Amino acid sequence: PAPVAQPTAPAASTGGWVIQIGSFRDQARAQTEWAGLQRKHAGILAAATADIQRADLGDRGIWYRLRAATYATKGAAETACGSLKAAGTDCLVRKR
Repeated sequence: PAPVAQPTAPAASTGGWVIQIGSFRDQARAQTEWAGLQRKHAGILAAATADIQRADLGDRGIWYRLRAATYATKGAAETACGSLKAAGTDCLVRKR
């Protein structure tokens, strides 16, 4: 079986908090969505890196969680998530 998580950014260079932006059935779609979100929300996500986490949800299948990483504090992640929500993109703050 494949590992549970395959982040696209090294954990050491990112903070302990992420913003989950979406969940997709395949990794390529998650990467495509990230590119679009970086264009759409350049000011909010400029310093963020993509963190795509593979999640095996049993009967529901394999999903790829698209998360924005590099947030050192929960407050920083909440501020960025709030800005994304205000701009029309739903998100959740999660501990890495």
